[in-house]
Amino acid sequence: NNNPIDIKTLISLIYNAKFIIANDTGPAHIASHLDKNGIVLFGSHTTAEKVSIENFNFKAISVKNLSDLDVETVLNKVKSRLD
Repeated sequence: NNNPIDIKTLISLIYNAKFIIANDTGPAHIASHLDKNGIVLFGSHTTAEKVSIENFNFKAISVKNLSDLDVETVLNKVKSRLD
């Protein structure tokens, strides 16, 4: 219904997800702290190392310009994480 969700609902959705794909935002950090399996997308604004978002299950794809990141690259990374 295009209404925003509250933080409890967001955390519940992330907690129950099997795999997360997100850009570097609050939900990505929640997913990382919940040790969810997934990937986070970074452009040139900062690095995964600076924000300490990666862990064993949650990995980053970093590119200079997010508009240059193609779907195939993301799908290949997802497939490799699911194997």
